[in-house]
Amino acid sequence: MADLVRLTLATDPEITCKDTWRFVLQPLPDADYVIMDLEIRGRSGCEGHPKTIAALLRGRRISEIALDDLRTTECSRHQSCGQTLAKVLEDLKKGLDIS
Repeated sequence: MADLVRLTLATDPEITCKDTWRFVLQPLPDADYVIMDLEIRGRSGCEGHPKTIAALLRGRRISEIALDDLRTTECSRHQSCGQTLAKVLEDLKKGLDIS
């Protein structure tokens, strides 16, 4: 199996309270990746949602995550953790060329 891929993606802290997304990915032979670990950080906001999101995504293939479902989550802030995650994963899929 190929070496793990470590990526850090940043989002605009003016839009969402969690602005740093650190992924550890396991490449698969079929050009997909499994999320081995995810750390979500920011200067404000709750700590529970990011920990829950990370726990739910560990061990999942990126291609299997329903981005449309994440886009419908709401928050009292401008953009929810789920909406931000959908954007981050969309960018990640494009960058890694995952269908």
